[in-house]
Amino acid sequence: MKLLLLAILMSFQSSQTTCDDFYKKELDPLSVEGKVTKKEISDEFYIIYVVNKKEETIRLRFLKNMSGFEIYNFILTDSYISKRKGDRSVHILTENKLDKSFKGRIFDKLCY
Repeated sequence: MKLLLLAILMSFQSSQTTCDDFYKKELDPLSVEGKVTKKEISDEFYIIYVVNKKEETIRLRFLKNMSGFEIYNFILTDSYISKRKGDRSVHILTENKLDKSFKGRIFDKLCY
């Protein structure tokens, strides 16, 4: 009886993944280099769409935490983004439309 009760209680627990686990699965295997075409906000993620040199659209999802918020606010349409496979840091280059200068940032701490 106790075993049955334990099984029922465990089924009600949510199987949330940690930030590190999420990026290990979602972002670490990707290699991305291209221009940002669109950005969206969903209930759980900041979503960035990037078109690479092969004209493939790649969707990058960032958790809704402080670093995801900073990335989403820094990126503009036509920003250049790069990320190496196995490396979690995201490099972003954004052009200032007024004076044609460039501003770059490296986001390497995604779990805060």
